[in-house]
Amino acid sequence: MISKYILPKSFLSTFLILLLSLSLINLQSCTRIGTKTGMKRVENMDTRERYLPSGVQQYYLPGLPDWANFSATAQCRRKHSTYYLDLKKISQSFNFNYKQSVQFQLSFNKNLLDYHTKFTMKQLTLKDEEIVFYTIKDHITYNNLPFRAPTYKRVNLVWIDEAINNQNNNSNSNSNSNSNSKLKSLIKLMNSEEMGAGHPVFVSLCFFIDEVEAFINGSEFKDVDIRVIPQEIFSIFNEKFETLTNFYLNFDLFFNEDQQLYLYIPSSFKKPPVEFKGRFKVHYY
Repeated sequence: MISKYILPKSFLSTFLILLLSLSLINLQSCTRIGTKTGMKRVENMDTRERYLPSGVQQYYLPGLPDWANFSATAQCRRKHSTYYLDLKKISQSFNFNYKQSVQFQLSFNKNLLDYHTKFTMKQLTLKDEEIVFYTIKDHITYNNLPFRAPTYKRVNLVWIDEAINNQNNNSNSNSNSNSNSKLKSLIKLMNSEEMGAGHPVFVSLCFFIDEVEAFINGSEFKDVDIRVIPQEIFSIFNEKFETLTNFYLNFDLFFNEDQQLYLYIPSSFKKPPVEFKGRFKVHYY
């Protein structure tokens, strides 16, 4: 549920880029613990250690505080906190391209979320975190990527935040008038001929992959092969590893040039999210 008082999007964008860019001058080093609502950071080093990058911590960007951990574009609050990585530094250290770097961030967050889900009260040590980090580095190096792009000629990218968010609000408020209409619109789209002509990929600016998969498994299209591009893959870096004032993902680099990309967004939006970049054709549902 979105907080009643939301700061202007322009302020949040400026604050976000300033906050995440702090790591580029190496002013952050910390350990983390898991909680039921996400991942929190705990500083337990002395002052000198916190300002000197050590091990994998040099690749971390500062995390968003709870009050700012929501998408102004999609108007929904995030349940989990993302481990944002310095993709430029990762690229330079491991010779990864943009596609590999964002997949690294996705896999790193997925693995840490799995750990915190399994061991709710156990703190992840720096040593264990480093093991996870370099294990994922090896996976990416050998092209073992968490997001597998479909090979269909046509790919249907579906922005699904509004449907999930309204369904969640409906569950909390016991009201179904607005939420049902959003979900019904998505169901109608999924059952349409144009959706059947391509491979569906759900895209989210708010929800982690486990939340999107839970939504899919609880829906009537649970048996459909739906790929997921979750919020933890988005970054403040573009494909040239330049920092931006908003989150960003270039969809083109995940698909072949001969594939046709169609982006489906809710009719309540007048244009695609600024976070989405690509050659896709925009449709509304």
